[in-house]
Amino acid sequence: MLRSPERPRWRLRRLWTGLLLVAVAGLVGAAWPPDPPARDGARIELLFVGDGFTRGQEARFQQDVDRLWRAFAAEEPYRTYREVFRERRLDLASPLAGVGSRERATPLGMHYWCHGVERLLCADEHRVAAVTGGNEPRRRIIAVANSTTYGGAGGSASTTVGGGNPDAGPVFQHEIGHTLGGLGDEYDGAYGDDPARLDYPNLGRPGRPVPWRRWLGARDPSGGRVGAYAGADGVLRPTRDSIMRTLGSVYNLPSREALIEEFYRVASPLVAHGRRGRGGHLLWVRPLHLIGHAWIRVRWTVDGRAWSRPGCRGCSIGATFDTGWLPPGRHRVSAVVRDATPWVRDEAFRRRSMTRIVNWSVG
Repeated sequence: MLRSPERPRWRLRRLWTGLLLVAVAGLVGAAWPPDPPARDGARIELLFVGDGFTRGQEARFQQDVDRLWRAFAAEEPYRTYREVFRERRLDLASPLAGVGSRERATPLGMHYWCHGVERLLCADEHRVAAVTGGNEPRRRIIAVANSTTYGGAGGSASTTVGGGNPDAGPVFQHEIGHTLGGLGDEYDGAYGDDPARLDYPNLGRPGRPVPWRRWLGARDPSGGRVGAYAGADGVLRPTRDSIMRTLGSVYNLPSREALIEEFYRVASPLVAHGRRGRGGHLLWVRPLHLIGHAWIRVRWTVDGRAWSRPGCRGCSIGATFDTGWLPPGRHRVSAVVRDATPWVRDEAFRRRSMTRIVNWSVG
């Protein structure tokens, strides 16, 4: 959540505005692209919903969404794991243009000054759920306000951002870290007495092992090394700086790991598999495509043993296994697909959620 320079921690506000829900339902337009095919079921959908955009302002909303999507796809680890995500846009025709400092009769009731904080941008969770169906394991809601005012918020219900502000991209990169990765703010401001406020993968409590202990001493892309840096109330953070502290920075290694683990609670390193060729003699797998990195590994085994003959052609994207190399008889051929990214050091999680095995009976 945004801070400038000393802001309290933000949370989405619950606004009871049930009288407007029926009216909102009549304002829902078409989603774009249309409903995804079944093969997209293992992807995370980012559903962008506009508020305060009247009929005739659809192009402005689309431009705001395009800018936000580009900012998202440019930041690691989202850039590398771009194939995990699917962008969709839901057009809502608002009776009023823009959003203000108070809740208005717009489809989502978005407004600034939430909880008395100027830059905290809230949406009515009930209205958001009414028009989108709410967050699901495979969907995250991004509420985009038709506003040039700086602000936003990130929480479990949705991410909000003022789409027309020049800093909307960096704000979105920060706020989506709350929603996608369950990350906490790494500020110097007071966190309060609620212990739940510190239940984040990138925040530590004094006198206890930090959640990122596997990363201690590692050189971090934000600069310096991962450690335990004290802020207000003695709350510890992994690095001196990061995107969860300063807009325009990057996610530190513990935050990247937390995000990737959340990706794999929905996605899989194995996208598809099957047989082709005459008699189905070619076995194939299609691993997840990681942009710029060859971290996905494919290993073939026959009857439980690693296959050392040239039946595996390249062991990369679209890897195939020619069963014509096998000796006569029935065999069990397996492909083990694994994401070996160095951005994850939790090997138990890697074995459990970042590795997939597919088997064939041959012969």
